[in-house]
Amino acid sequence: MGVTVLQIFPDESRSGYQETEKLHKRIMHLDAMQSGMFIVDCDSYYTTAQNGAGQHRRLHIVHNSETPATTYAIIDTGTKQVTLSADLLFDFILPRFDHMYQSKKNLKIESKGSRYEIGDFVVKIGTVTMSGHYKGILKLR
Repeated sequence: MGVTVLQIFPDESRSGYQETEKLHKRIMHLDAMQSGMFIVDCDSYYTTAQNGAGQHRRLHIVHNSETPATTYAIIDTGTKQVTLSADLLFDFILPRFDHMYQSKKNLKIESKGSRYEIGDFVVKIGTVTMSGHYKGILKLR
């Protein structure tokens, strides 16, 4: 079980990257050992046709560097979500769904940063970007 904290910094006087660096320094002062990097990315797709309720279904494809051989898919119908865990080859099937799902242009969400080990805990600190624009800080404990 883990804890995830996403902090959004709308205040222009504070830079999110500077705040991230502060967090890196603080955890290093606690004698945490850096154990690598992590990357999580998400691509979103939308149905080309509406369902009976007049809503588009969304399909989110998620990759995590902690589980490199797995692709996660989340199908959002508006009323419920279905989560699928599949082999990495699932990405090669997606072009066959182009008649049902189309990619949301210029929408890629990515979180990347450093991974630390402190005792029995793993702490991940990184930045969240959407289509290359900074959005916030991600802290996983």
